[in-house]
Amino acid sequence: MILMSHVGNFVEDGVALPVKMAVCPLCGGRGHHARNLGTFTGEEMDDLGDQFREDYAAGLLDSKCEQCDGLRVVEIVDEAALNQAQQAELKEATRFADAAQADYDSEHWLREAGG
Repeated sequence: MILMSHVGNFVEDGVALPVKMAVCPLCGGRGHHARNLGTFTGEEMDDLGDQFREDYAAGLLDSKCEQCDGLRVVEIVDEAALNQAQQAELKEATRFADAAQADYDSEHWLREAGG
């Protein structure tokens, strides 16, 4: 049960769900982020030098956002426009996705914990 974008609609097992555009939640509408760089302490910034600090602060080292592909917006389901059947389909898809994420998270935790 994966929601896929298809010409202005999310398609869930053949049921089209209306969509609208929203600011990308990953990059906050910037189209890029420094998430892949990690974080730096002040001491690490000092070690890397002034040019690195300036480039980092200016966003020159950022990566294109993977979620919006640099477009700054993403399609989301327009819940206000859903009919009853679409609401039920979205609820089931969300339940399925949440369960799959919980399974992944617990398996990831076990691997990280050495289990």
